[in-house]
Amino acid sequence: LYNRNAEVASVHLGDADPYGTALLPYPDALKPKDLPDMQRKYDVAEAKKLLAAAGLGNGFKTTIDITPQYFTNSGYQDSVERMIGDLKAGGIEATIKTTEYGVWIASVYRPPFNFDGILWGPGRYYADPDPYVAYWLHPKGIANQSRVNDPAMTALVEKQATQINPKERWETLKEIQRVEAKNTWYL
Repeated sequence: LYNRNAEVASVHLGDADPYGTALLPYPDALKPKDLPDMQRKYDVAEAKKLLAAAGLGNGFKTTIDITPQYFTNSGYQDSVERMIGDLKAGGIEATIKTTEYGVWIASVYRPPFNFDGILWGPGRYYADPDPYVAYWLHPKGIANQSRVNDPAMTALVEKQATQINPKERWETLKEIQRVEAKNTWYL
């Protein structure tokens, strides 16, 4: 229930690819067109069917944990508020829960990940792809808020961290992108 096209159009003025950790911002990385699993359309009727199949046909309530520290970050607050509308269309009632930045970083964004609903954080840029995959997709990652613990993904993350040959490493990173796109642990 996340309308990626609306996110790009309204919050990023048409200049973004909001695809979570599946889309690495490097020239050698796969692009959205190369990740068929990321091409799913925003389909409220289908989302409602999936919720009903999961026993949540009447919807549910959740929180979205944020920190006001990022309100000056271009699009952060607009993005989370827009997302609330997407969720509501599918029957999910989300309310914002704010936490002071220091506490948020120390216990919500980082381990022990003290939140129960959705965590909404800003985007990042790292000079090397390892933090994107190791922080978010490894069970011991310092930003693994989705609590990813997939042995196949863990093996890939650890493999790329030891590869010296750039071409071989990028083949592993592309496989990480494909697995993340299929699972969508992060939006």
